[in-house]
Amino acid sequence: LVVGPPKSGKTDFCIDQVFRAAGDPGTKEFWYLVPDGYYARYIRQRFAKRGGMLGMHAATFGSIFREILEKSGNPVIILPEVASQMLIRAAVRQVYTNGQLGFYAGIRDKPGFISALQSRFAELKRAMINQAALIDYSADKDNATQELAHIYSHYQQILRNGGWADFEGISWLSVEFLEKNPDWNPAWEMLVLDGFDSFTPPQLKTLKLLANRIPEIWITLPGDRRLVEGTPPHSFGRFAETYQDIGALVSIEEIIHLEPLEWQPQLRFLETHLSRSEEHTSELQSPCNLVCRLLL
Repeated sequence: LVVGPPKSGKTDFCIDQVFRAAGDPGTKEFWYLVPDGYYARYIRQRFAKRGGMLGMHAATFGSIFREILEKSGNPVIILPEVASQMLIRAAVRQVYTNGQLGFYAGIRDKPGFISALQSRFAELKRAMINQAALIDYSADKDNATQELAHIYSHYQQILRNGGWADFEGISWLSVEFLEKNPDWNPAWEMLVLDGFDSFTPPQLKTLKLLANRIPEIWITLPGDRRLVEGTPPHSFGRFAETYQDIGALVSIEEIIHLEPLEWQPQLRFLETHLSRSEEHTSELQSPCNLVCRLLL
């Protein structure tokens, strides 16, 4: 685990670890995971400037989920967003035909309703809530919740029958494969998780299932020594839960603390006050005062 405030060199440290362990170019495989594609492109540029790239992958969690499924020998067709919406629309029609759609019947054909369902289903999948669990939960709830559960269940059934997965669904399939194949080894030399301030349940579960299959895993977190000691300042308080989540799943063998660089007074003020609750920021009075303090 690498802990340090912003601009303390966490990414530099992790890239150094990759090149330390790389040895001969192309003989080992490394995965450097970041939150988004822009950051991944930046890491690839950093790799290239140091003369490396072969076997070094900078990507998001979605890429590693796809990699696991491809290496499993059971790849699935990952549907684009438009195709996913078409299947959701088909699920809505089926639920309506079955007489299970009343509350949402009047808007069942509206594009906005389909888009809203797609967003809600993505949230459910990020929380690893399957259709059976949602059906059980909705049994004694209002009509709206029950109808949502029926549509979700039909949508999932359509995906499984067709051998398809939507973007969020590939995380489920990856976790499922890792759970059913505890002896499977991806043959990766190192896994780095850099730039995350929180993790979804599928991401955490994947981390747990890979922990004993990869020689080295490095994770960065914003914060300082107080984060690890359980007394983080307000500005880093929200990362304490992420640290606890990681510690509950995997054995943290080493913690590297990186010291902060000397910040300008304006940045130090922002770091101190931005994440504090309203009762601790009464002296700011308004966002305008915060801006004025930063500019002075």
